[in-house]
Amino acid sequence: MRTLFRVLFYLLLAAPLVNAQGPPNPTRSDIDNNTAGGSDALSENQGSDNTAFGFWGLRDNTTGAANTASGTGGLLFNTTGSGNTAHGFSALSSNTTGGANTANGVSTL
Repeated sequence: MRTLFRVLFYLLLAAPLVNAQGPPNPTRSDIDNNTAGGSDALSENQGSDNTAFGFWGLRDNTTGAANTASGTGGLLFNTTGSGNTAHGFSALSSNTTGGANTANGVSTL
């Protein structure tokens, strides 16, 4: 009986753990650490370290870096501004070159 328990114990140790890794990441970043989700999000982007989720999020961004937009049209017309954070429908949508701004809510700033 001890042998049976010993065999089962070693089999249990050798068995791979189920779900030992994290959940799959459906939205991967590109080589410049940009991550986008939503139609035309980051569509003109050439910058780095930007994150946009929502329709037209950071759509016109060209060389701006380290920006975050969530919500439809967040930082929509931003081109070269960096370090901005916009959360909400059209938040910071008229910003083009300004940096280090934060806007939360519908059509803020």
